[in-house]
Amino acid sequence: MASGISVERAGLQAGVQVCRTCIHELEAAVRDLKDSYANAGSGWHDENYAKLGRIVEECVSALKAPVPDIETSMQTINDMIRIMDQAEEIF
Repeated sequence: MASGISVERAGLQAGVQVCRTCIHELEAAVRDLKDSYANAGSGWHDENYAKLGRIVEECVSALKAPVPDIETSMQTINDMIRIMDQAEEIF
């Protein structure tokens, strides 16, 4: 166990907010990318549009990939906050 570590509630809460912001921004990027692709297709439905669609889906998958890890990190930080709250009740 590490000694001399000090964690403040505000720092943990800031970490949770960073996680939320990251997830929100990744989800917004996915929406924007899909919308842009759909708008490009309003007059363009050939083989190249289909190829672009596959590229867009790869990009969407890549943007979504870190979300579960970020959610896990956010849960871990929330667990730390809960433990800190319990410890404060004791001491």
